[in-house]
Amino acid sequence: MPLSSRVDALQLTLRAIVSYAFAAPDFRAQGGQLHEREPVLREGRSYRRLAVAPFRGALLDAIVDPVTGLVAGVVSDERHYAFELRDERRIGGKLVLPYTIALLPMHGSKDLATGTLAKILKQIDGTWRR
Repeated sequence: MPLSSRVDALQLTLRAIVSYAFAAPDFRAQGGQLHEREPVLREGRSYRRLAVAPFRGALLDAIVDPVTGLVAGVVSDERHYAFELRDERRIGGKLVLPYTIALLPMHGSKDLATGTLAKILKQIDGTWRR
């Protein structure tokens, strides 16, 4: 993702999760935080929940599908929202990245937004700082 002129802690962490940078062997050595949390249940399935924060990033939870190893979502209990990653596509034969990200409110209400990560981050940035 291209860097905006003002990169905040939330954007740093979302980039680290969506790009799978948190899975790099040197993530912790570069100042990142990573630890296992209690699993979450989605539609009757148990998903891994990893607390992730790159150096100078916000702490967010990556929800990982234990069958595919792909990030299925990003959750922030503190900020009361969740992202659902959809439409994963293989790039260059090896890397799999989401092409659609839905911003979901907590407590099961309707989707707030669906679109590209850049579009959603712009929407959050505009409402976050009011």
